[in-house]
Amino acid sequence: MTTPILGIGHVALHVPDLDAAVTHATTILGLREVERQNGTVYLTCDEQHHALQLIASDTAAFDHVALEATSIVALEELHTALQREGIALLSEQPLEPGLAHSIRFLGPSGHLFEIFVPRAPELSLGAGNDAQERRVGYLSANVFFNGPGIRPRCLGHALLKCERVEEMQDFLTRVLGFRLSDRALGGDIVWLRCGPDHHTLNLVRGCNGLHHYAWEVESWADLERLGDHLVANNHTLLWGPGRHGPGNNLFTYHLDPSGAVVEYFADLQRIDHEASYQPQDWTNNPTWNNQWGPPPPGDFIERGVDLAAPQRAGR
Repeated sequence: MTTPILGIGHVALHVPDLDAAVTHATTILGLREVERQNGTVYLTCDEQHHALQLIASDTAAFDHVALEATSIVALEELHTALQREGIALLSEQPLEPGLAHSIRFLGPSGHLFEIFVPRAPELSLGAGNDAQERRVGYLSANVFFNGPGIRPRCLGHALLKCERVEEMQDFLTRVLGFRLSDRALGGDIVWLRCGPDHHTLNLVRGCNGLHHYAWEVESWADLERLGDHLVANNHTLLWGPGRHGPGNNLFTYHLDPSGAVVEYFADLQRIDHEASYQPQDWTNNPTWNNQWGPPPPGDFIERGVDLAAPQRAGR
């Protein structure tokens, strides 16, 4: 099966302190505020309308993850596939700016997914079919802003916490066309790809919600700059720097004001030869989470935010 998904588009978070969340996004992450509508702020780092959506709320929570469809035809075919699965659509039209077409539905663990095709202006730069080709326009698209933060190249992936990892993995691979890249902890954590990048979504067993959202940067130099920038702004790293086993990427992690974990990463493995690639099980490899040695803090997996209240009941 060929995947209808090109890559991750954005994540949306409920935040109890909207001003603090926007300040972190602009002054630490280096994102640009695009617009505000009814208590929601849209921010971007590249040519897309938004990569992060912050929604004013009483409590911190995960609202949804948005995945970009490869085409309108792919979106229509996915619509049909969801109907065959008996999955009800919550919306069949865009509910936020920057999208030309979209559908929304709940996944097996109650996570809200949005699959979309962006508005035409967002396709004007880096318009190739490959996710990497689509990123080449980000510098040209953003030369008009240069904020104080460490601006990433793009939003790279999200780690979803799921009580039933196996069910969510089956749904993502069978219905959305994702492919297994690697696994660890006996399958309690899996990495899934929809293109040549090692992972666009990964799943870890835990209370349904979001553990972290991850931004891709150019190189080690950007991770070094991030560490210095966090200290200068009275923040610290939660874990890292290090190099993961699955994906072989450099990483750092810190917390955003809502309590969600933010990863910055570089040098992610690409899987360019699908026919010959075999997923690896890192369960018995003690260096899977950091080839350089230091493990994460003991409460690392418990970090993150739960699903927004309407999603907790699942389908």
